[in-house]
Amino acid sequence: RMSRLRVDAEAVRDIGLATSGLLDPRVGGPTIYPLTPMFLLEPPASFAKKPWDLSGGSDRYRRSLYVQKYRTSVHPPLQIFGAPSGAVACVRRTQSNTPLQALTLLNEEQFVECSRVMAERMMASGESDAERIENAFLLCVGRAPRPDEARVMLDYLQTVRSGIDSGALSAAAILGEPAAPPETAAWMLVARCVLNLDETITRQ
Repeated sequence: RMSRLRVDAEAVRDIGLATSGLLDPRVGGPTIYPLTPMFLLEPPASFAKKPWDLSGGSDRYRRSLYVQKYRTSVHPPLQIFGAPSGAVACVRRTQSNTPLQALTLLNEEQFVECSRVMAERMMASGESDAERIENAFLLCVGRAPRPDEARVMLDYLQTVRSGIDSGALSAAAILGEPAAPPETAAWMLVARCVLNLDETITRQ
């Protein structure tokens, strides 16, 4: 038995890609350049402007092991989860849990994309809402939801649907697309919740 620990930064990103079905499992090959805040690669955030040729196609979704790392600039989503800087020696990574990590899982561009694709995967995985939510839990935490968890998620799904139908929520704003299907937007918010569970990124 071992104590529960949040998985390493690279594994957090890989979990999001794997559960959504986006992960490209190829081994070996060149460095990849996933989505990143470009302003962090330019002065004054960086000592000098650093090249970042955004990878295309499935290369963008390869394992985090292959993400480009500069000595003084780590890919921000990885840095937030404790990936060390290359400017100093690192004997052991620190284990941290901060609000910024939750905000990253909810709002960072790559994780939002994972939520959208996972929503489409959930919608194709079952006929009923309960079945789809159960499949989402199986994908992310490896177990079926408890009755109280399923009830909370079903209630949240209905709340989101009502908000979209009433105009209080915009499907286009949720998905970032001009013509977003409302049902996909609703399931995307559910997917974000499951991906943001502490259990999803914690080694049991």
